[in-house]
Amino acid sequence: MGTNHRPAGSSKIEQKKANPSEPPETRKSEKFNIEELEAANQQLVRYADDLTQTILELRVAEKKYRRIFDNALDGIFQCDPDGRLLSANPALAGIFGYETLEGFMSELDNVRLTPFIDFECWLELCRGLAEHSQTRGFECDLHRSNGGFAHVSVNARAGREADGNILMSGQGKYIELASTIYNG
Repeated sequence: MGTNHRPAGSSKIEQKKANPSEPPETRKSEKFNIEELEAANQQLVRYADDLTQTILELRVAEKKYRRIFDNALDGIFQCDPDGRLLSANPALAGIFGYETLEGFMSELDNVRLTPFIDFECWLELCRGLAEHSQTRGFECDLHRSNGGFAHVSVNARAGREADGNILMSGQGKYIELASTIYNG
């Protein structure tokens, strides 16, 4: 008479729920945990959807800005304070006399801008960036791949990366020699 008959295959949870002697807070917490897990799962699904959308938007934006960078008429670059070129666009390669950016980058091992710029001029540019964090209209001559030179105007800014390293970003524009002749 007092025996508890359970149907075959019933789960322990069902057995626990069927046991009236178990404290009610235990049964409630099991149900609450399942609800929490379902809610957390829904949040993760929404997060994954949002993340996927953000990644797609970032890819579109990266393509847009990559086209602007690659098609700019001015040479655009990033380098470290030692002059090691970190990134550049095709126009910069053209200023240095190269047909392609790939040719510019592959011909020079560990590309540095310092051999192309008069050392004193390079130091002056670096001092200006150290003092003011930016410089505009800095003019200097660059040595080109064909042995000639290019007179350029450089706008540059010094900043810090997340790791604290200094990064110089800038743009250089080739100046026709006729534009540097002054009436005097």
